[in-house]
Amino acid sequence: MTGHIGYYHNSYDDLTDWWKVTTTLDGQISFTITSVNGQNVYAELFDGDGATKLAGNFTSSTATYSQDGLLPGTYYIRIRNYYTYEFTPYILKTNLVLPVNSTEPGENNNFAINAVNVNINDSTNGHIGYYYNGYDDLIDWYKVTPSEDGRIIFKINSLNGQNVYAELFDGDTLTELSGNYTSSSATYFKDGAAAGTYYIRIRNYYDYEFSPYALVVTHQPTVPDDPELNNTFGTAIPIQPGDSVTGHIGYTYNGYDDFNDWYVVSPNSDGLISLKITSHNGQNVYAELFDNDGVTDLTGSYTSSTATYTRDGLAAGTYYVRIKTYYTFEFAPYALVVNHTPANLTNDVEPNNYIANALSFPINTTITGHIGYYYNHYDDTTDVYTITLPVDGKLTIDLDPEYFQNVYATLYDNNGTTVLFGTYTSSFLSQTKMI
Repeated sequence: MTGHIGYYHNSYDDLTDWWKVTTTLDGQISFTITSVNGQNVYAELFDGDGATKLAGNFTSSTATYSQDGLLPGTYYIRIRNYYTYEFTPYILKTNLVLPVNSTEPGENNNFAINAVNVNINDSTNGHIGYYYNGYDDLIDWYKVTPSEDGRIIFKINSLNGQNVYAELFDGDTLTELSGNYTSSSATYFKDGAAAGTYYIRIRNYYDYEFSPYALVVTHQPTVPDDPELNNTFGTAIPIQPGDSVTGHIGYTYNGYDDFNDWYVVSPNSDGLISLKITSHNGQNVYAELFDNDGVTDLTGSYTSSTATYTRDGLAAGTYYVRIKTYYTFEFAPYALVVNHTPANLTNDVEPNNYIANALSFPINTTITGHIGYYYNHYDDTTDVYTITLPVDGKLTIDLDPEYFQNVYATLYDNNGTTVLFGTYTSSFLSQTKMI
């Protein structure tokens, strides 16, 4: 545009010209003023209120001024002379310089409730700190909703070299999980995050800064999770002897930390139960075997790699396995294998713990049984058999402990209290009595 400023006519001095420029995109307003006659001319850019000066100065030749970080709106340019006695024909040119990423998908996203959704493994562009008419776009919010536990990764790029924060928040939009600022490019992450909706806040380091930016959000799921909720032994997940499962422990979301995973295993015969636990991320994980009450610890400990724990001498029944981390701030994807090794010999028919329920032991036969096997606070410490001799003679009893542990074999008279012979052994023992 061209114009004249400071020209006088009939007691009127044209001291000021106003122009307005309306933008529809964020960017930088650049304006060039040329004094055609070499006298001083001001060119000043004002905000939408017509009062707040944003940029500009005077020149007696040609000068270009600019203000970046501006939101769409109507801005004003005032032309005037430096001295009131000056006058100038002038040329005014304006230009809008767009950011590298000219548009952003979601204003107004200044509050978490209006957060713009970002799909997993997707990217979005935005502008932060852009200004118009007293309003400064200081905060942009985004939300991401992974459907699996894992690691949330977010990369922020400042496209004009100014400082930009990218911060990840929990589902409450208050608890900060990760993030920081950068003037170039930076990647931040939060591992151990359970499935849920998380929020990312973008802002400048200083309020006067502005920046076009690019945000990339990715997610790395971990091994398949155990079925939730199995946080108490009352909601334990059945696992069959010989089976393996994968799970997650210590993963958090919105103030909830999955501290415990419970499994239930029910071997139908006496024997040995083994637990093999593997931590997939090198953090400490407990695997503990509990009795039927879910309180009495039978075996187990923690490992940051792979460990196997065993408990032999367990009777058939229902047992519980608890998985937890060593520290409450730890988390781990894990693999659990539960095995059961049945005792080598067939058990005797229970109960036969007293004379009143003694089992018949026919002469000249062999029987097998189990002694000392434990379940639910009960230890099968005694097996009783009854022997009936048709005639007088020599009675021989052979005892052969399978696992070389000490076992008593005691022969009582018919009254059940008078000991005829007996002792203990951890290997084969033969005892004889003339009766």
